[in-house]
Amino acid sequence: MSAIFGVLTKKRINLRTYDSRIRNYDQYTFDRVSHFGEENVRFSCFHQHITDESIKEQLPKKDRDVLITADIILDNRDELFDILNIKVQNISDSDLVLALYKKYDEKFVEFLIGDFAIAIYDCCKRKLILVRDQLGKRTLYYRVDEKKIMFSTLSSSICKKDNPINASYLEEQLSIRIILNSLKANETIYKDVFHVLPAHILIWDDNILRQKKYWQLKKNKVVNNFNEGQKLFKESFFKAVNCRLR
Repeated sequence: MSAIFGVLTKKRINLRTYDSRIRNYDQYTFDRVSHFGEENVRFSCFHQHITDESIKEQLPKKDRDVLITADIILDNRDELFDILNIKVQNISDSDLVLALYKKYDEKFVEFLIGDFAIAIYDCCKRKLILVRDQLGKRTLYYRVDEKKIMFSTLSSSICKKDNPINASYLEEQLSIRIILNSLKANETIYKDVFHVLPAHILIWDDNILRQKKYWQLKKNKVVNNFNEGQKLFKESFFKAVNCRLR
């Protein structure tokens, strides 16, 4: 999978500071690294060529007034082709996301199935959208203050120098025998560094941060007999295997 990083500020971005932060990614191997920036916003994508479509995928990418970067592999591409009435089969996953966003705005994420961490900046509406997949398979951290918001696949790249440890988070981690992914919702081990919750969308506009849950596990479908249940299981199982083989 790939990795992403980005900054949105009220003023001009300091490129020297930006470059120093993304050096945290130097310890990993990527097929290529791409950047796109304007005066107050800059996105990066550290590509790994996992699928055929990802080899030529352009990220970050600006289409008209919408800028996107993403760490993404979609599992329901065929379904999205039908929803968007798209005939070109080799379109990239991020282009599918862009098409969905332009059609459904913030509700675009409700149509996605797969592993993903997505950042979208709408220049006209001046809002940044951060999205994480339903089960939290991909990481996405953020830090926000009165001047800017930063997001990253790596928490270390958005920490302040000598960033203090979140003591209360550690205390709760050490006081419970069962190790949980996160005891206090979106908190992390670093103070003022948070992660986007699985199955949540985070929107930052006019310095107002809001988040909402876009998905929850549905109740199992009731089956009438063993044969019907076996058929449904096989359909789901082979569909899941084919998605992973891609």
